[in-house]
Amino acid sequence: MTTISSLFSVAYGNKFDMNKMQVSDRETGIAFVGRKGGLDGHSGVAGFVGKVPGIEPYPAGLLTVALGGSRLLSCYVQQRPFYTAQNVAVLTPKDESLQLKHRLFYAMCIRHNAFRYTAFGREANRTLGTIKLPEKVPSWVDEARIP
Repeated sequence: MTTISSLFSVAYGNKFDMNKMQVSDRETGIAFVGRKGGLDGHSGVAGFVGKVPGIEPYPAGLLTVALGGSRLLSCYVQQRPFYTAQNVAVLTPKDESLQLKHRLFYAMCIRHNAFRYTAFGREANRTLGTIKLPEKVPSWVDEARIP
């Protein structure tokens, strides 16, 4: 086993408040990732906002993790550039060539650690980097088909 901080660089996001930003649409806006979780197809994206002058959005392909709230440790691979809300961590693979399938596998592993935490109690803010993950990705991950 290894840890998140061994495989990923951990950043604590932009810490923006969506209600203080210019609302935009899917076609022209930048994804705004909050602590929205569940398997509803939103990947944590709460909406779309205008570009913030002087602040580049995070690039697509990074993982986002909800650090608190009722969707604690919801983890997704972002498919487009994004900004984040408060209490959302951004994980950048230390190996830039990490395949999408492997990123999705690690996102699933992170989500499966949620039972170790409680919303509004023991949250993941301080210990995210210490969560244990498999050191090697199982072979079945490479054989999986992503539709």
